[in-house]
Amino acid sequence: MEISQVKGNLGKKVMFKLPYHFAEDEFILTAYIYRVDPRNPKKRLHQLELQNKNCNRHLTIASMEKVRTYE
Repeated sequence: MEISQVKGNLGKKVMFKLPYHFAEDEFILTAYIYRVDPRNPKKRLHQLELQNKNCNRHLTIASMEKVRTYE
């Protein structure tokens, strides 16, 4: 997912594959996080907060490269 796509997809379904899972799951994009990398202060991290559709209390923080829009 690109930064330009985040605003349009907030509150909508996206696809993300959790580590150690074989298939992608549906999540709802709830937030965009922009922060400084703690290991390298000159680098910035673009992350997304995802809420699981099956379990509403499950939140996942993922890098933008691993999330794709729902078709």
